[in-house]
Amino acid sequence: MPTIVIPAPPPLNPFKATSLEIAGTISTPSGSGGGFYNTAITKGFVMDVAGLAAAMYGGDLGPYSDNSYSLGSTSRRWYQAFLGTNTVGTNTSVGYGALFLSNPSAAAAGAQQYSPFAQWEGQGWSTNGGGASMSVKASLQLRPVQGAAAPTGMLDINWDINGGGVSTKVSFDSAGGVYAVTIGNGANQHTIPTSVASTLAVLGIAQTFTKNQRVARVDLGAISATTVATDANLSSNFAAQLTGACTLGNPTNLVAGDVIIWDLVNSSGTATLAYGNLFKFPGGTVPTLSTGASARDKLTGYYNGTTIDAVMTQAFA
Repeated sequence: MPTIVIPAPPPLNPFKATSLEIAGTISTPSGSGGGFYNTAITKGFVMDVAGLAAAMYGGDLGPYSDNSYSLGSTSRRWYQAFLGTNTVGTNTSVGYGALFLSNPSAAAAGAQQYSPFAQWEGQGWSTNGGGASMSVKASLQLRPVQGAAAPTGMLDINWDINGGGVSTKVSFDSAGGVYAVTIGNGANQHTIPTSVASTLAVLGIAQTFTKNQRVARVDLGAISATTVATDANLSSNFAAQLTGACTLGNPTNLVAGDVIIWDLVNSSGTATLAYGNLFKFPGGTVPTLSTGASARDKLTGYYNGTTIDAVMTQAFA
């Protein structure tokens, strides 16, 4: 591979072309002040150089004019970038970031200056219509928010699928809150519209609910002369309409501490109910269903890890 030697630039910038493209290697000429040591390259350029040892060339790498040139392009990409400073681990100031994305334009009333995007892009496969490759993009952006005493900020996580438009899915505010969180998927997808610092139910901490938290009732339907099956994973609130000789079987998926309520209607007025071997009743007396068409009883059971301690309240009129 040929070696190209570029002498130290004179005081005036010698690069008049739009770019400097070098296919080969760059060497520093002998003698003092040779090469690019401690010299800023002040012209937009492209380097296509295999094995460029950047450590050989000291100084800053800057564009010829502000906001005029890109480092790489969609067709010419740098393979890797290693960024760092000698203050990592000792200085937490945001002013010492190895990657600094800035919008220095001054804000005005009603005109906040958002930061540039930090964007990632991949390609995913769509199976519809014979299949096609589509872009999947995610990005981060700092969004200042106008304030009275001082502005605040929102850090947005955005998505763009196949050029369909950018949508913000999660935002973190400078006060520690989280906004517009979408959880779950498909029919189970929900959006939390306000800060979760005080409004999201969290396991493992004591919280006070300001709205009722309901358990959905599962209606087991009409049951005739068969076993009433209940799944404790589905609910703790069940209803059934009974005819004939029925049996309330041991619920599946029980966990110690579960409390289950059954709303039982004697639809025929002559139905009977037996119980699985886990059910235990006060004094060992097994209750019977109230008679009479559409008589309604409530059975409440507490699972202690071994048995279901149950009490029946009867004949609701």
